[in-house]
Amino acid sequence: MGHFYLGKDIRKLIIQKTLLGRHSISQISKECHVSKTFVKDVRRYYKKHGVLENSNKKKARRKSKLQQERIMVKLLLKKSDWYLDELAAKVTKYQQKYLNDKPNNLSVSVSTVCRTLKSLGFFRKKLSRKAKERNEIERISFIMRMKNFSLEQFVFVDETAKDERTPFRSYGYSSSNRRAEIKCPFIRGKRYTIEGTLGINGIIAHCIQEVMDNCSIHKSLRTYEILAAYGVKLIFLPAYSPGLNSIEQCFSYVKGFLHRYHEWVEREYDAYYNQ
Repeated sequence: MGHFYLGKDIRKLIIQKTLLGRHSISQISKECHVSKTFVKDVRRYYKKHGVLENSNKKKARRKSKLQQERIMVKLLLKKSDWYLDELAAKVTKYQQKYLNDKPNNLSVSVSTVCRTLKSLGFFRKKLSRKAKERNEIERISFIMRMKNFSLEQFVFVDETAKDERTPFRSYGYSSSNRRAEIKCPFIRGKRYTIEGTLGINGIIAHCIQEVMDNCSIHKSLRTYEILAAYGVKLIFLPAYSPGLNSIEQCFSYVKGFLHRYHEWVEREYDAYYNQ
């Protein structure tokens, strides 16, 4: 079988996983669908020359550049919301402390940070917020407890809401150096609350096993008494863990439908109430 060239993207992926420090050679080989020998060769070449592959158009980077990239990856894994100037200053500080190089070579500019982040495959994204108060031990305990029940026993209960602002999308397109704008109501307007009950076969009207969030109004003694009368066992989610309630995916689909077809929904709504 003849030799064939594996592109720069696969080499970049191998180096990125290596710098993250979370993958063994076997794992990288399996995930990238290449041989272990190829992974070793790419890592060895990158460690020695500081580049992914030999190129007449590019000079091999100095060892200090390789160290610079490793420092940057470690900083990004610890904290993801850096400003570019903050990251440049932090990398410069680390290099001055740990690397033996000429002082002029230790200063890192914002433009260098931009180029390095792009070459390592890191991009600026909208942050997904995760509750600091969430207790992972409680979440694991909840999941283990749920293993004592069969799927047929579960019924997930929650509520969501829709107002005049819900259907409008969060992202759009615009030309360079111009804001992407859309006219939409800032006033909440009429608010609709939706109560949902989800079982293994979809939305249902009765329940056997009920899973609810930690809203304080759900924890009254009267709630327990009413459910107990129908043989229902009430189990609450761990704090700040709505993702463990399967009905959230159903609500997400409904709101996604409103985002995609909000003009049609508004026309049908107006036609119905203006009859």
